[in-house]
Amino acid sequence: MLPAPLLPVAPLVAAAALLAIMGRVLGVDRNSKVLGSISTASILLSLLAVLHLGDLKASLNGYPPPLGTELSLSPLSRFFAIVILGIGAIVALYSIDYMEGEDRLDGYYALLLTLIAGMVGVTLSNDLLTLYMFWELMCVSSYTLVAFRRYHWEPVEASFKYLVLSSLGSLAALLGMAMLLEATGTLNMDAIREAIKAALASGAVKPNYVALAATLLVAGFGVTAAIAPFHTWLPDAHPAAPSSISAILSGVVIKVGAYAILRALFSAVGLCVEGLGLVVLAFGLATYTIANLMVYSQSDVKRFLAYSSIANMGIILTGSGFAYWAARHGFALAARLALAGAIFHVLNHALGKALLFLTSGTLIEMGGTRDITKLKGLLKLTPATCASAGIGLLSLAGIPPLSGFWSKYLIVAGVLAAPSAPVSLATAAIFIVNAMLAAGYYLWLLQRLALERPAASAEREPGFLMELSVSLLAAFIVLITVLLGQTLAPIEAAVDILLRGW
Repeated sequence: MLPAPLLPVAPLVAAAALLAIMGRVLGVDRNSKVLGSISTASILLSLLAVLHLGDLKASLNGYPPPLGTELSLSPLSRFFAIVILGIGAIVALYSIDYMEGEDRLDGYYALLLTLIAGMVGVTLSNDLLTLYMFWELMCVSSYTLVAFRRYHWEPVEASFKYLVLSSLGSLAALLGMAMLLEATGTLNMDAIREAIKAALASGAVKPNYVALAATLLVAGFGVTAAIAPFHTWLPDAHPAAPSSISAILSGVVIKVGAYAILRALFSAVGLCVEGLGLVVLAFGLATYTIANLMVYSQSDVKRFLAYSSIANMGIILTGSGFAYWAARHGFALAARLALAGAIFHVLNHALGKALLFLTSGTLIEMGGTRDITKLKGLLKLTPATCASAGIGLLSLAGIPPLSGFWSKYLIVAGVLAAPSAPVSLATAAIFIVNAMLAAGYYLWLLQRLALERPAASAEREPGFLMELSVSLLAAFIVLITVLLGQTLAPIEAAVDILLRGW
């Protein structure tokens, strides 16, 4: 019998198999409406399963922990799964019009569903081996989708680069898992945490050994999370992939990398390693700074958005790393605020960046180019998309009262809630300077695309479902801003999961 936590994955896998059969047997491989409608419905069914199921744990029959597999649906995994499935459903809806006229659409939608299934599976995994298997499903699907338009050289090259870097990252993470297995005799994250506590207390395991294993996990998962210096695949993948897939990559795929890092830090290794928080914090601040500086030299709208996505991963990693450091040193309030800000920014960036990549797809369809100078003013020609993009850009710029401001505010509040140590002061200074840099380029892009006189007339009008999709994302940004208290409640529960026992 299928374990209850796997119920959200089942509709996705079943629908992917159905689409593959329909494409080959019924010859509907070019019918985007049929294939896209089935895909959207299956994702919504999975979302309903996540919302309906309560907190639970289960293992495969005959293979219980600590050596067997364990699946878990908790406030933390539910939060990430809802974000993944919500963005996935909107992307599938957008794709119905956006991908119309392309061939091999049965493969496109089937891979989209297996990609989402892999990401949801990662969030449901409570042992590192199960997480790794779902991780590979996610990665293989995403490589293939980046290269979907394989008749051009750019997608093939970008996908190969992504494949090579991600494979190296997966190997690094696998080595880190093997080291933890050797030290503790288990891959169950709860059991690892308790075993490491005992082993370090007795001297059976050296702190440097655990620190190396944890660093390998952070670096390995960090490739997919696009943290510097492992970020170089993302700016190549975004221009090459369909804009719908770019929305998935930046909206949720790199967030799954952040989720895996959070679980490795807090759930598996725990607060046992001195200096690990500072390592992650340094990764975060470096990622934020390097990506922000790179944005300003981009003229390709999708590369522009790709580097800004990397910068936002720096925000999430900064909050996570500082929270680890603060929790280890007994600054409970600072840890909770910074970690809540990091998790809240996962939601804010997922909504905002998915919206902007879908908008970029609309603009590229209208203007026939990715060059920002040639796309200027085109948003004026689509009022609904223009208003939606404006909300997304202002939120990511951190303009109050939109939700993007509050996640950054929580991180800064957490940093400043710690005593005036050099770590907190330096983090706050670097973070605030970077936040101002980011606000500048988001506002510049808004002025360029929406406020200037159009550089050309539209070559193609966006479809209704394309405009509806970006409008829905903008509406969600406004909704979580208005319902800020209700939005933060599940985030606080997710923070409790990560900080439990410490």
